[in-house]
Amino acid sequence: MTDVIQERVAGPPPLEAHARTALMEGRHGDPHQVLGPHAATVNGESGVVIRVMQPDAADAFVIRDGIASAMRAEGDGFFSVFLRGPAVPFRYSFRFIAPDGTVLDHSDVSCEA
Repeated sequence: MTDVIQERVAGPPPLEAHARTALMEGRHGDPHQVLGPHAATVNGESGVVIRVMQPDAADAFVIRDGIASAMRAEGDGFFSVFLRGPAVPFRYSFRFIAPDGTVLDHSDVSCEA
């Protein structure tokens, strides 16, 4: 069973407009510079920012150690979350919810950043 949490933590800064457009148009030269896990400090707290682009999802979660952390919808199919504490690398997976309620799990994602 997966427990769902929704922390009230400041999220990562929004995507810059040019990076968002380039990703949406498939012409970003280095999508992993923006998407995926990145070590970060938010409001003085160390952790990891994870950002994903899943245009067909209505909702998204990162699952780590059986706990699902709700990702913040950023529009245009982008989602992000700031996880306090973990250092890279660590293992996690994604859960996406389609507009019709269909659940799609992407398992065994390994953060190697």
